[in-house]
Formats: sequence, C-alpha cells, structure tokens
Amino acid sequence: MDNFTREYTDKDTRGDYLGSQLILTNSGTFLELTRQGEWSRWQGEGSHWGTTERELTSEEAVVSYSLKEIISGLVEAFKEAIKNNEKKQQELSKRLVALNEVEKVLAK
Repeated sequence: MDNFTREYTDKDTRGDYLGSQLILTNSGTFLELTRQGEWSRWQGEGSHWGTTERELTSEEAVVSYSLKEIISGLVEAFKEAIKNNEKKQQELSKRLVALNEVEKVLAK
C-alpha cells in the first residue's frame, strides 16, 4: 500500500512530502515506511526527504491500515505482478523462437 503524497504549501512552488507505505516482505513480515520532507521548484532551492522504517506485526498492520486496505493492496500488487510476468513470458517466447531459428540454421 502506497500512501506517499506530495502536498502544496506555497501555491504550486513549494510543498511537503508526506505519507507512509506498507510493505509485505518475502518473509511475510510487514514494514512501514514513513516519509517526510520538503520540495521546491524555486531555482537554487533544494528539495529533501527521508524515510523511517519499522517492522509491524500482522495485528499492528491491520489496526493501522485496516484489513480491507491491506487485501485491496495485495490484490493490486498481484494483478501487476501477473501483468508484468505475462509481458516477460511473451518476450521470452519471442527470444525462444529466434533462438530456435538460429539453432536450425546452425544444424545444417
């Protein structure tokens, strides 16, 4: 779940980076990243931000983000992963066809 946002504090020239992101790791633990910082479009004025990280138990994650939000986030992540995997499989299939053609030519 990605709740990182960019808020405007001075018309459209300055603002704050805010928010949190909940990550389910490969090991099954939850990490919460919290981002804070400032951005600027003024020439010569810098932008900066930083994050803090803390590990959450499943119970803490559900209390902080709600089970519905977590499940919705997982569904979207799985859909994206499947979509990316399908693209990768298509690319690999095309490479395999080309390699098979090269193999046939070399076999002659």
